[in-house]
Amino acid sequence: MNIAKKLIPLCAAAATLTGVVWAAAAPASAAPVYAKNPAYPYQFASNYMQSGTDTWMLSNSPFSYSDTSQSLGAGGVTLSATGPSYASSGVIVDLGHLSKLFDSSGNYVPPQVTGTGPNFPKVLYNLFFDTNGDGHYFGWDGSHDPYSYTGMNGDNAAGMGQVNSNGDSADFSNFGGQGSSPGGPVLGGTMSMADVQKAFAARTDGLTTDPEVWAWIGVQTTPDQTANITSVNENGDILTLVSTYAAPVTGLKVTPGYTSLTATWKASSAAKSYQVAVTQNNGSTVIASTTVTGTTVRIGHLKAKNTYAVKVLAQPQAPGQKATVAYTTTK
Repeated sequence: MNIAKKLIPLCAAAATLTGVVWAAAAPASAAPVYAKNPAYPYQFASNYMQSGTDTWMLSNSPFSYSDTSQSLGAGGVTLSATGPSYASSGVIVDLGHLSKLFDSSGNYVPPQVTGTGPNFPKVLYNLFFDTNGDGHYFGWDGSHDPYSYTGMNGDNAAGMGQVNSNGDSADFSNFGGQGSSPGGPVLGGTMSMADVQKAFAARTDGLTTDPEVWAWIGVQTTPDQTANITSVNENGDILTLVSTYAAPVTGLKVTPGYTSLTATWKASSAAKSYQVAVTQNNGSTVIASTTVTGTTVRIGHLKAKNTYAVKVLAQPQAPGQKATVAYTTTK
């Protein structure tokens, strides 16, 4: 299957305890963390030739094959497809129901894709229709991630051409394994999106007349291509693919006093603030806490000759990111 056809002002935050002071942040030293936007669970697709077999894979995480890969960064999702055999690399985004792809006047509104890169003008998109109404597109080997394509499973797909074009021609001939069941929508050849909508509206088998629709957005070889996909705008609903989080805190040092301590650390790229918590030893009970915008904090009103854990977490924190911890014993 050829799917391509087919930091920050000083003292900007208020402390929650007496004895906290701030200092201006030093130059950031660690790189930001890039992750999938948690509000938008899109998927990654790689299609490549393996031992003469066309292999189409799907995953919730980027692929890193030599011929087809994706990575997350400041520009969004970087897609790469490299030969010599055919390969394609893409993301699959949920556009909502078919009716959402039309404006109030009944005109088809194609998704508008924001991106960069030398091959961005050549980025293609296809539409996948949940014709059987099971909430998924196509059939996949569901035993593990990544998943292998097993067949159309009663769904439909159409090639739409380059992104950000005004065309509304859906070419169903680019995808094998499609067929209409009795009473289902009659989809084939090249149809306008208006006719596609009419075909679903006319179905008589009792299944959905307004199916969920996904867009495969990607690049392919012949020649090799690379492009960044930042966001997808479907009829005013802007879907940003990658979120940027603060880098983990590094260089944390704690200097004890008799009844106080001073903590310093290196600035984290993309950090807007830092959450600081102090516990006795490494316990769960927080003795003191504050949020600061600099990279130095002094905390007082502690007990002499006690061991404390100082935990610093850069904000916004990446999913699963844990605080950096250092220990000290007051004098």
